[in-house]
Amino acid sequence: MARTAWSRSVGLFAMATFSMASEPAITASSSASVEADRSTWFSGDIDRRESPVDLRFLDPAKPGDHGFLGTYAGHFVFADGTPARFWGATVAGDALFGRDRERMAKQAERLAKLGFNLVRIRHQDASRVHPNLYLDGSPDTQQTNDEALDALDYFIASCIKAGLYVQYDLHDDRSFRAGDDVPGFAEMNDVSRHRDGQGKGYCYFNRRIQDLMKAWQRAFWSHENPYLGRAYRDEPGIALAVISDDNDLTSHYGDLMLADRGNPYHRQLFLDDVQHFSADRPFDADTAARTSEPGPAKLYLNSRESAFFADMHADMRDAGCRIPVAGTTGCAAAWDLPAMADADFLATGGKADDDPLAIDPAHGAGFLARAALARVVGKPFTLAWSQAPRAEGRAIAMLQVAAMARLQDWDAAIVEDYARASFDATPSHATDVLDALDATDARESASDPAALALAPAAALMFRRGDLRVAKRTVGIVLAAERIHAARTGAEELPALRSGIERHRVVVALEHLPEVSGLQEPIEGTGTEDASHAETGATELASDTGEIHRDWLAAWQTIDAPRTVAAQGLIGGRQLAVGTATFAIATRCAVVCLQSLDETPVARSRRLLVSVCARVEADGGKRPWRSEPVLGSVTFANDAPSLRISTLDGEGNTRDVRALAGSGGTFTITLSARDRSHWFVIEP
Repeated sequence: MARTAWSRSVGLFAMATFSMASEPAITASSSASVEADRSTWFSGDIDRRESPVDLRFLDPAKPGDHGFLGTYAGHFVFADGTPARFWGATVAGDALFGRDRERMAKQAERLAKLGFNLVRIRHQDASRVHPNLYLDGSPDTQQTNDEALDALDYFIASCIKAGLYVQYDLHDDRSFRAGDDVPGFAEMNDVSRHRDGQGKGYCYFNRRIQDLMKAWQRAFWSHENPYLGRAYRDEPGIALAVISDDNDLTSHYGDLMLADRGNPYHRQLFLDDVQHFSADRPFDADTAARTSEPGPAKLYLNSRESAFFADMHADMRDAGCRIPVAGTTGCAAAWDLPAMADADFLATGGKADDDPLAIDPAHGAGFLARAALARVVGKPFTLAWSQAPRAEGRAIAMLQVAAMARLQDWDAAIVEDYARASFDATPSHATDVLDALDATDARESASDPAALALAPAAALMFRRGDLRVAKRTVGIVLAAERIHAARTGAEELPALRSGIERHRVVVALEHLPEVSGLQEPIEGTGTEDASHAETGATELASDTGEIHRDWLAAWQTIDAPRTVAAQGLIGGRQLAVGTATFAIATRCAVVCLQSLDETPVARSRRLLVSVCARVEADGGKRPWRSEPVLGSVTFANDAPSLRISTLDGEGNTRDVRALAGSGGTFTITLSARDRSHWFVIEP
């Protein structure tokens, strides 16, 4: 394994105009909710090498066909003016460094078939990952592991050749070493305080860490991928970049600089900087140094964060990076936003709630409302999200995210984590999937039916634009004193919590800016404390009429020409959604019916049915076991006759039967014998 350095240089808001769809009607069902006998549950592990469907028809263009990605009027656009929208998946850690090249390429192909068009790369620098990009046994982190780098190059090239764009997070969990000659390293590497040399938080004040980070990102942009034949700065398949993942001062790492945190060297750097910052301001340095308090301290921390990322961003541009760059990921409160908004786009994250459809926006904020706080007017917005690990309705989040992202006109949604384990071998059935993945606050979804069952359906809905963007855009303007003087999150903004389910919501800092290219007025300025739900209401519908949620009953429906769906506690009810009726017996389930061509469901000659109920691992061990979805779906279609085929996880047809129906109406019967999550309907 060679001990060489990576590089010798190391040392458009648019409003749709369609008629409003009718609101879904609800009719009480005479049947009681039925719990499936666990003896009917089926082994639901999905082969990580295969896909049940092939959605590569969604975009026949390949990365590079439209040029490099840029931004315009608050959205991502390619150099030729083509709008860009990304449905992504994260591949992290060990999954990036496999030895089996065939399996690596197969994964890229599988991701494209599932409907993803973006892969986010992270944890390639984490010390807990072996191998990672830094050479094991080296006294510093300035020598690359050439074998690991070659594997990463191969995977990135495989993704781009398969039609997937790449988001690369430059600095994630890099743990510096003694040989890096970082002043104050001992306090960064204090095992008694559970520290392993990571530079998060410290990097804002330590010039040596900044220099090392700059050297690494310059090395990345100048590095030539041998499987692509060009340097990454010249590769249009690299679409997005993040300077430092999950690394902010204002809500998280600023408290490292407090007197009782065991960081005397860095605290002195911090105090000197605070003194300089406060010199010409109407508050003293002591007040600004109280990092956990609102007010001057948050103003200072955000200013320091903004200056740091501006410097790092400028260095990336000097290195030849020409794509949109975000500073960091994550937004806990409004005081995080000013520094985030200085970047080319804003990126935040979140974990799905255990009961996402049961949250009353009058009293609580769901994970999508919390994420929406970072949707700043005039800037593209991306959400990286993970499922709730143990919730009964884990499968719900996939369609919920896709529907909200379309209504809000978000630019990218990325599921975490598609894979962390190496692709070299099939995961052992003895793997304790629950405890191990809970510990990382993320769930590997590559073989999990609760994540993958609805992934193609969500990709169709989001990338194809099946749902309309909200008719009305509402601006929430946060005054300067509200941003820093007190914690302001979705919990403190009723207009945000309720507004995102009705209208398109954007956040403005201090005032609505003049943004070139805006095509519609932003309404509702100054109404951040007003709810968009009527007093005492138990449900909300989007102003397009296509998304409807009842939080008292904990269900949601989606009614669009090419997608109709019902999910949540739908068992024992009849839900009329457009020209379809869902009569599901299973207590908690997701059922989605979609056209696989450009025509509406009522005229399509090729349709996809995706279903999922509870998914569990017996005793916390693989294989996953899936509860069958029981019930029926009746839908209108003008075909003279239709057949339904059951698909396995590899897309093979396992059973074909005629659909019952006549006179333009057909009924899909779902039973325990199906033992599948997917069906295709054709003449």
